[in-house]
Amino acid sequence: ALALQDWLSDYDLDKGNDNYMAYYTAQNPPYYPSHQLMKSASEFRLIKGVTAKMNDTVQPYITVLPESTPININSAAKKILASLGNGLDEHQLEELVTARGKGFKTMKKVTPLLQKFNIPNNQIAIESTYFLSKAEAKNEDFSLTVYVLLKREKSPKGKIKVSVVRESFNSF
Repeated sequence: ALALQDWLSDYDLDKGNDNYMAYYTAQNPPYYPSHQLMKSASEFRLIKGVTAKMNDTVQPYITVLPESTPININSAAKKILASLGNGLDEHQLEELVTARGKGFKTMKKVTPLLQKFNIPNNQIAIESTYFLSKAEAKNEDFSLTVYVLLKREKSPKGKIKVSVVRESFNSF
């Protein structure tokens, strides 16, 4: 967790060459930690202490976005919800999943649960902002996957704007 925090945090000139930097520059080939949000989920494997097994276990749950964003409580898997606040136990997770039922319509219904489980309001939303579109084309000689990251924004009057954040081919 400390290595991940170091990877994502801004670079501190006063810190100098710490244990993390020494580790990364000793790799073959050497590299520097990004000191910013990740651009690709594959970056996770570069972090000091992340083994291949750890990486394979968490990859299905890693989402790489250009900004910090709240979790959609209506669609998040239980394993994602478990990471909220200081972590939720199985009983709390069940209560949260049962309460959401077919989905919360407003944050007013969510707020009492957030307070009960000590989850900051800024960690939760009832709608998603980012969406990943994936298209595949295959034949016997060729395989292509196109990924498009979309961002949905709503104006105060409810008008929806969708923009393309990033596109890639065969890997995301």
